[in-house]
Amino acid sequence: MLGLVGNALLLVAFVACGVSAFAFFWSARNGDGPQSAAWKRAGRWSWGAMSAAVVAVSGLLWYLILNHRYQYAYVYQNSSNDLPLHYLFSTFWAGQEGSFLLWILMMCGVGAALIAYVQREYERHVMAVVGLSQFFLLSMIVGLQLGPVEIGTSPFVGLAEKFPDAPIFQQNPDFVPADGQGLNDLLQN
Repeated sequence: MLGLVGNALLLVAFVACGVSAFAFFWSARNGDGPQSAAWKRAGRWSWGAMSAAVVAVSGLLWYLILNHRYQYAYVYQNSSNDLPLHYLFSTFWAGQEGSFLLWILMMCGVGAALIAYVQREYERHVMAVVGLSQFFLLSMIVGLQLGPVEIGTSPFVGLAEKFPDAPIFQQNPDFVPADGQGLNDLLQN
């Protein structure tokens, strides 16, 4: 259930980011005027919606990690019961999906700072580029399946989804391991 919520929030963030990048681009293309101002407002609101969704996704991943929800492949592969809290903290970015999510989260802050502090005549141009960059980063973790093409890998993929041919899932599709594989040793040094 939480995986579905996480995937839905990732999709909301992906779409909102695309809308934001397009709105800022279109505002920059239209120059100054009322239509340009409306597109810029739409870009700002979309950036805010995307940022809220990314913060919610990050919070959800933290919840799964801290509560040892090993039915999710990301949590299983990067954490374990014996990790102290300070190592559980680094579990968030231990895998590829978490690293991308950390970058995306930081870019949300960068974008908010740019919206707040960049000179108004440059905001549309700068945010169009930042929004497009963020859109590509989000594509790495959105986990969309379009026929044979998969766009990104979600951190909310279940173990049974990731390893459907594993014998344990053939016998018991609801199997949840008691412990995870643990954190990469290089991140524990």
